[in-house]
Amino acid sequence: MSEAGIFLNKDFFNIPPSVIIFKKNDYAVAIDGYTKQKIIESTSHGSVLAEAVNQITDIGGKIFIQKGIYDIDEIIDLSGKKCITIEGESAGLGVNLYNNGVILRLQNNDGIFKIDNSSIGEPQNNPAAITFRNLQLDGNRQNGFSGDGFYLKWAGYVTIEKCHVYRFDGRGIYAEYNKSLRVQNCLFSGQTTANEHTSTAIENGIWIPNNVNIEINSGYVIWITHCSLGGAVSHGILLHNQAGKVLENIDIISNVITWNDEYGIKIERKSSATLWYINVIRNVIDENGKDGLNVTDAVGGSIWPLGLKVVANQFVSNSRSASGYYGLYLKGYDADNFIAGGEIIGNNMADPFGNGQNPLYIDNVDGIRAVGNAMNALPALGTNAKNVIIDDISAPQPYGGLPYYTSLPSSAFKGATIFYYDGSSYYIAVYDGSTWKKVQLT
Repeated sequence: MSEAGIFLNKDFFNIPPSVIIFKKNDYAVAIDGYTKQKIIESTSHGSVLAEAVNQITDIGGKIFIQKGIYDIDEIIDLSGKKCITIEGESAGLGVNLYNNGVILRLQNNDGIFKIDNSSIGEPQNNPAAITFRNLQLDGNRQNGFSGDGFYLKWAGYVTIEKCHVYRFDGRGIYAEYNKSLRVQNCLFSGQTTANEHTSTAIENGIWIPNNVNIEINSGYVIWITHCSLGGAVSHGILLHNQAGKVLENIDIISNVITWNDEYGIKIERKSSATLWYINVIRNVIDENGKDGLNVTDAVGGSIWPLGLKVVANQFVSNSRSASGYYGLYLKGYDADNFIAGGEIIGNNMADPFGNGQNPLYIDNVDGIRAVGNAMNALPALGTNAKNVIIDDISAPQPYGGLPYYTSLPSSAFKGATIFYYDGSSYYIAVYDGSTWKKVQLT
């Protein structure tokens, strides 16, 4: 066909995958997608997938997997490979999981997929360009197996989309020093078909949790978007750097991060290497065991210019494991080694389910602007919270930012500053922890 000088062969839209894999009784079979000749047939399903990967040449190609349960008895190693797509016929998401998609079930203690390009060089100079799509990865922890769903090290331009990753006695995804990693429209862990949240129901149900849903250990330009990350034994998302390796330009956008036993998102500085420009935007971060978002510095030694942006998220009724945790907890190492710079804007921090969540904690921080947030209680400021501007669109007390008042509020946090008009004169008033100190404007 042709239009405006573009000519396409009639077979352009019927290009077959490089390799097709399907089940035949207890065997997995791989055939050439073009010639339909058999490549390998074996009861070792892991070896069939591994050989399918080996069949892809340097110019790249696609491996298409038909529906079925495949027992992965050896890890599928894509180290050094480029331009490969591994796509299932269907991920089979939903409550009726088994026999409803492509299920890769762990039967070894190493994991399912591995990319380790650390011997090749910097990931931005050696892009892998590998995509995983429409797959269920079953960690099979109830039968004693352990490992990660995806182990990605020094890999560039990897995409994981429309996958369901659950039951790993390890991490759903472990990513170490990757560039341009994209995780989108995926489901991690979950709960039973009865939608029960108790640990017993989860352990006895089909959707047994991962230890950690996603762990990012250094790396740059990483997106986690439109995923459901729930029910992990510890954290929904864990971000940290390591010695000599940066963690920067991370976008966590439009996810549902709920019912993880510890933190919804944990960001931890573990070395003096750069860790900055983290954006947490438009997520639902509810009912996690401890803090919804926890940010801490474990090493000190220098000021941490984090550049955190937390915008338009919902932090509702976290602190499920015990009362007193926070929707958002932000703490530098100490008064001299503080977190510098950040914005917390337009978030909802409330506790409608009565778990005991406090909205916001800030300490060992210099230069945070928290405005337009709806909070159900006063934020907690430590003794080393400096140059903090806070206002709140829902609570009656002023939290800074020089709002206008015609009567002095009964309480506020220490250092809150307001414009005050008593009916005849204007003042700037500062709360010293017990009383308001006023300066008349003339």
